[in-house]
Amino acid sequence: MSYGTKENVRMGAGKLYVGDTYDDANALGYTLEKIEFSYTVDTKEIKVQQEATPIDYIVMAKEASITTTLAEFDHAMMVNKNLIADASLVTDGVTSRVEISSSVGQSLGQTAQKVWVVPDDGDVDYIICFPSAVIKTELSFAFDAEDVTGYPITITAIPDGNGSPLVTIGDPDVVQS
Repeated sequence: MSYGTKENVRMGAGKLYVGDTYDDANALGYTLEKIEFSYTVDTKEIKVQQEATPIDYIVMAKEASITTTLAEFDHAMMVNKNLIADASLVTDGVTSRVEISSSVGQSLGQTAQKVWVVPDDGDVDYIICFPSAVIKTELSFAFDAEDVTGYPITITAIPDGNGSPLVTIGDPDVVQS
Protein backbone atom coordinates (compact mmCIF):
# COMPACT_ATOMS: atom_id res chain seq x y z
CA MET A 1 0.00 0.00 0.00
CA SER A 2 1.32 3.40 -0.88
CA TYR A 3 0.60 6.39 1.32
CA GLY A 4 -0.20 9.98 0.43
CA THR A 5 -3.07 9.01 -1.87
CA LYS A 6 -6.74 9.93 -1.63
CA GLU A 7 -7.71 6.24 -1.79
CA ASN A 8 -6.46 5.87 1.80
CA VAL A 9 -8.74 8.61 3.15
CA ARG A 10 -11.76 7.15 4.99
CA MET A 11 -15.08 8.95 5.11
CA GLY A 12 -18.63 7.80 5.58
CA ALA A 13 -21.15 6.41 7.98
CA GLY A 14 -21.41 2.95 9.45
CA LYS A 15 -24.01 0.66 10.99
CA LEU A 16 -24.06 -0.91 14.45
CA TYR A 17 -25.09 -4.53 15.01
CA VAL A 18 -25.55 -6.60 18.18
CA GLY A 19 -25.52 -10.37 17.66
CA ASP A 20 -23.49 -13.20 16.17
CA THR A 21 -23.72 -11.77 12.64
CA TYR A 22 -23.94 -8.35 11.06
CA ASP A 23 -27.23 -8.77 9.24
CA ASP A 24 -30.50 -6.83 9.26
CA ALA A 25 -31.94 -8.91 12.12
CA ASN A 26 -29.15 -7.65 14.40
CA ALA A 27 -29.03 -4.01 13.25
CA LEU A 28 -29.65 -1.30 15.82
CA GLY A 29 -30.91 1.13 13.17
CA TYR A 30 -30.27 4.82 12.65
CA THR A 31 -27.98 6.81 14.91
CA LEU A 32 -28.12 10.53 15.67
CA GLU A 33 -24.38 10.91 15.99
CA LYS A 34 -21.29 9.25 14.64
CA ILE A 35 -20.43 5.78 15.83
CA GLU A 36 -17.15 6.34 17.64
CA PHE A 37 -14.65 3.54 18.32
CA SER A 38 -11.83 4.06 20.80
CA TYR A 39 -9.05 1.85 22.12
CA THR A 40 -6.84 2.92 25.01
CA VAL A 41 -3.93 1.34 26.84
CA ASP A 42 -3.06 2.27 30.41
CA THR A 43 0.60 1.82 31.24
CA LYS A 44 2.91 1.93 34.24
CA GLU A 45 6.24 3.69 33.83
CA ILE A 46 9.34 1.77 34.85
CA LYS A 47 11.84 4.27 36.22
CA VAL A 48 15.32 3.68 37.57
CA GLN A 49 17.65 6.05 39.36
CA GLN A 50 20.32 5.84 36.69
CA GLU A 51 18.18 7.11 33.79
CA ALA A 52 16.39 10.46 33.32
CA THR A 53 13.48 8.92 31.43
CA PRO A 54 11.47 5.74 31.95
CA ILE A 55 13.27 2.65 30.65
CA ASP A 56 10.07 0.77 29.83
CA TYR A 57 6.30 0.80 30.10
CA ILE A 58 4.16 -2.11 31.28
CA VAL A 59 0.62 -2.55 29.98
CA MET A 60 -1.71 -2.45 32.98
CA ALA A 61 -5.12 -2.29 31.27
CA LYS A 62 -6.72 -2.11 27.84
CA GLU A 63 -10.14 -0.75 27.01
CA ALA A 64 -12.08 -0.69 23.77
CA SER A 65 -15.42 1.05 23.47
CA ILE A 66 -18.00 2.21 20.99
CA THR A 67 -20.25 5.18 21.72
CA THR A 68 -23.20 6.60 19.82
CA THR A 69 -26.74 7.83 20.24
CA LEU A 70 -29.45 5.65 18.77
CA ALA A 71 -32.23 7.43 16.89
CA GLU A 72 -34.36 4.28 16.70
CA PHE A 73 -35.33 2.28 19.75
CA ASP A 74 -38.35 0.54 21.18
CA HIS A 75 -39.17 -1.49 24.26
CA ALA A 76 -38.37 -4.86 22.67
CA MET A 77 -34.97 -3.65 21.44
CA MET A 78 -34.10 -2.21 24.85
CA VAL A 79 -34.68 -5.57 26.51
CA ASN A 80 -33.85 -8.14 23.80
CA LYS A 81 -30.53 -6.51 22.84
CA ASN A 82 -29.63 -6.00 26.54
CA LEU A 83 -29.45 -2.22 26.11
CA ILE A 84 -30.64 -1.85 29.70
CA ALA A 85 -29.13 -3.99 32.44
CA ASP A 86 -31.55 -6.23 34.32
CA ALA A 87 -34.68 -5.08 32.47
CA SER A 88 -37.71 -7.07 31.40
CA LEU A 89 -40.42 -6.57 28.81
CA VAL A 90 -44.07 -6.65 29.83
CA THR A 91 -46.49 -6.87 26.93
CA ASP A 92 -50.09 -7.79 26.22
CA GLY A 93 -49.42 -8.15 22.50
CA VAL A 94 -50.66 -4.63 21.73
CA THR A 95 -48.77 -2.34 24.05
CA SER A 96 -45.74 -2.83 26.26
CA ARG A 97 -43.49 -1.38 28.91
CA VAL A 98 -39.95 -1.92 30.16
CA GLU A 99 -39.46 -2.70 33.83
CA ILE A 100 -36.00 -1.97 35.21
CA SER A 101 -35.10 -3.95 38.31
CA SER A 102 -33.88 -2.18 41.44
CA SER A 103 -31.40 -4.97 42.18
CA VAL A 104 -27.66 -4.36 42.12
CA GLY A 105 -24.59 -6.58 41.97
CA GLN A 106 -25.41 -8.48 38.79
CA SER A 107 -22.63 -9.18 36.30
CA LEU A 108 -23.03 -7.48 32.94
CA GLY A 109 -20.70 -10.13 31.58
CA GLN A 110 -23.54 -12.65 31.84
CA THR A 111 -25.33 -10.76 29.05
CA ALA A 112 -22.21 -10.11 26.94
CA GLN A 113 -22.74 -10.34 23.21
CA LYS A 114 -20.90 -9.83 19.95
CA VAL A 115 -20.98 -6.25 18.57
CA TRP A 116 -20.10 -5.05 15.06
CA VAL A 117 -19.51 -1.71 13.36
CA VAL A 118 -19.71 -2.08 9.59
CA PRO A 119 -18.91 0.76 7.16
CA ASP A 120 -21.80 1.67 4.85
CA ASP A 121 -19.51 1.28 1.85
CA GLY A 122 -19.07 -2.41 2.72
CA ASP A 123 -15.27 -2.20 3.00
CA VAL A 124 -14.47 -5.31 5.07
CA ASP A 125 -11.02 -3.93 5.94
CA TYR A 126 -12.67 -1.57 8.43
CA ILE A 127 -15.24 -3.85 10.10
CA ILE A 128 -14.82 -3.56 13.87
CA CYS A 129 -15.89 -6.51 16.01
CA PHE A 130 -16.02 -6.92 19.77
CA PRO A 131 -16.33 -10.72 20.22
CA SER A 132 -17.67 -10.13 23.73
CA ALA A 133 -19.13 -6.80 24.83
CA VAL A 134 -21.40 -5.27 27.42
CA ILE A 135 -23.62 -2.28 26.94
CA LYS A 136 -23.40 0.39 29.62
CA THR A 137 -26.34 2.73 29.31
CA GLU A 138 -27.16 5.94 31.08
CA LEU A 139 -30.83 6.12 30.25
CA SER A 140 -31.60 9.69 29.31
CA PHE A 141 -34.30 10.99 27.01
CA ALA A 142 -34.83 14.58 25.92
CA PHE A 143 -38.29 15.21 24.52
CA ASP A 144 -37.93 18.30 22.37
CA ALA A 145 -40.19 19.50 19.55
CA GLU A 146 -37.11 20.84 17.74
CA ASP A 147 -34.97 17.71 17.96
CA VAL A 148 -35.06 13.90 17.65
CA THR A 149 -35.16 11.98 20.92
CA GLY A 150 -32.00 9.90 21.18
CA TYR A 151 -30.80 7.00 23.28
CA PRO A 152 -27.08 7.29 24.19
CA ILE A 153 -25.18 4.02 24.63
CA THR A 154 -21.62 2.97 25.40
CA ILE A 155 -20.49 -0.51 24.43
CA THR A 156 -17.36 -1.89 26.10
CA ALA A 157 -15.38 -4.94 25.00
CA ILE A 158 -14.60 -7.52 27.69
CA PRO A 159 -12.53 -10.72 27.57
CA ASP A 160 -14.70 -13.70 26.67
CA GLY A 161 -12.68 -16.20 28.71
CA ASN A 162 -12.04 -18.36 25.62
CA GLY A 163 -8.90 -16.63 24.37
CA SER A 164 -10.63 -14.58 21.67
CA PRO A 165 -9.15 -11.18 20.88
CA LEU A 166 -10.56 -8.16 22.68
CA VAL A 167 -11.18 -6.42 19.33
CA THR A 168 -10.77 -7.26 15.67
CA ILE A 169 -10.49 -4.70 12.88
CA GLY A 170 -10.81 -5.98 9.35
CA ASP A 171 -12.30 -8.85 7.40
CA PRO A 172 -13.93 -11.26 9.88
CA ASP A 173 -13.61 -14.14 7.38
CA VAL A 174 -9.85 -13.92 6.81
CA VAL A 175 -7.94 -17.03 7.86
CA GLN A 176 -4.22 -17.07 8.69
CA SER A 177 -2.29 -18.79 5.90
